[in-house]
Amino acid sequence: MDLNLIFGIAGVSGKGWLIGLIALCFGIGWTILKLSQWAAITPESGKKEAGLSIPATAKPEKSIAVLPFSDLSPQKDQEYFCDGMTEELINGLSDIKELRVPARTPAFFFKGKAQDIQEVGQKLKVNTVLEGSIRRAGNEFRITAQLVNIADGYHL
Repeated sequence: MDLNLIFGIAGVSGKGWLIGLIALCFGIGWTILKLSQWAAITPESGKKEAGLSIPATAKPEKSIAVLPFSDLSPQKDQEYFCDGMTEELINGLSDIKELRVPARTPAFFFKGKAQDIQEVGQKLKVNTVLEGSIRRAGNEFRITAQLVNIADGYHL
């Protein structure tokens, strides 16, 4: 079966979808890499690694909740993609043994609910929250993600 024919019927070039998919995979991989580096910081070291400074006396628990990505597309037709992105990040981060990640069900409880990010973090018992959005306009996707420190509500 010719993929160019399938993509042609959908009105999208196969090359455009392939480039978009490769970029998406690199983005997910980069996010997981950076978060794994963040999780590898040891409290005993007191060193500044991965852009974070942790005092030697602090004993933070390394935990992160991945909230469902928001669909900011004009047509609001990317919910399935948003949920899939969220699940992939939860699964990928769960593979990092130093990092505690709440399961899909508690994280998805907050889907579509406008709540204070610090309250969400406290309810999920984590010290950081990853939230994001996906926008599609034509054949282009824009995926954004923010890592938020629950202690002060600021981006890391």
